Amino acid sequence: LQEFQVIYISRGKGIFESASCAPTVVKEGTILLLFPYEWHRYKPDAEAGWDEWWAGCKGPVLDNLLRRQFFSKEKPLYHIGYQQNVMQLFHDMIGQTGDELPGYQPLISSAVMHLLGLVQFYGKQETAQEDPLHAQLVNKAMQYMRTHMSQAISFDALCKELQVSYSHFRKAFKSHTGMPPHQYLLELRMEKSRQLLATTPKAVKEIAFDAGFESAFYFSRMFKKKMGTTPGAYRKSLTH
Repeated sequence: LQEFQVIYISRGKGIFESASCAPTVVKEGTILLLFPYEWHRYKPDAEAGWDEWWAGCKGPVLDNLLRRQFFSKEKPLYHIGYQQNVMQLFHDMIGQTGDELPGYQPLISSAVMHLLGLVQFYGKQETAQEDPLHAQLVNKAMQYMRTHMSQAISFDALCKELQVSYSHFRKAFKSHTGMPPHQYLLELRMEKSRQLLATTPKAVKEIAFDAGFESAFYFSRMFKKKMGTTPGAYRKSLTH
């Protein structure tokens, strides 16, 4: 395929195989991910058959998701069970495509992104159920970072408190959240700074320290990198 495809097997069973995944039984309620230019084959069981729903997509947004490994070729199957919200998305996309009303393409694109978000969400729930100790470890770390984000956080000290090595912690954290711990902490601080810029008259320097950044210069540089504008310009845009 020259595109990425999301396939939902809502009923029945079968088998799936790809260049990066050994032959695997596909159960009812499974999402299959087909990656661009990745050899694959799949088929329903001859007796049981299956009901298959699919959506294909491509473009720079999706390329970025794949490049950042939100989805892995080594794990193209997600057993999410029967999910009414997933089924509703497919029904909506089919209806909008058939009607072809003005502006329907961006609407379908947003529905596909919503679908990918649900796949990521349910996939994380599946991983958490398979490894509850890892889930508990990550939840503790996330809570600690939220509580202490305005302070200097040492991940070595945090790992010592959690009684795990940093490499083990980083792998578990990224598996559950889709991002490494330092990136998660940065996102928390960015969220806090945007809130302060929008709701308080505090100076940018004060906001930088309140949000846990080591300096106002570093804060401004990261803010512009993430938001595409300076903290001062961001605040003015909210005012306007």
